[in-house]
Amino acid sequence: MADKFIVWRRNDGIIGASAGYMPRDYTTGGDYRTSKGSGKPVTFIMLGEYTDWNLAHTLAMKECENNNCQGSEPHTAGEVKVMPAGGDSNMILCCACWHKELDYREDRNRELADFAKFDLPAWNDAKVYED
Repeated sequence: MADKFIVWRRNDGIIGASAGYMPRDYTTGGDYRTSKGSGKPVTFIMLGEYTDWNLAHTLAMKECENNNCQGSEPHTAGEVKVMPAGGDSNMILCCACWHKELDYREDRNRELADFAKFDLPAWNDAKVYED
């Protein structure tokens, strides 16, 4: 078992913990959760170093809790915003889930006719959801 456990945050808001090492920054391959390469730089910032895995893991999970997000995990801590979902419906998403939804919409838009394509709203232009 490792003698240290590191809690970290990626520049896109994803938070995690690892045993004995700090993940390396990278640019190729994009998001590690998908096979798509975004070509965007991914950097890691250390949030803390601990000698107990349970403590490190618990702190990482508390850091990334976002009870207002309707998306799937992992979440980004902090504000959530309103994404139009068509008609009168909306989704309330954290930054990480917002970008996962945009990835899905971009993929689907490649297959859909122009009149049926999804909107691709920018995170920075979206309305903050007030609980």
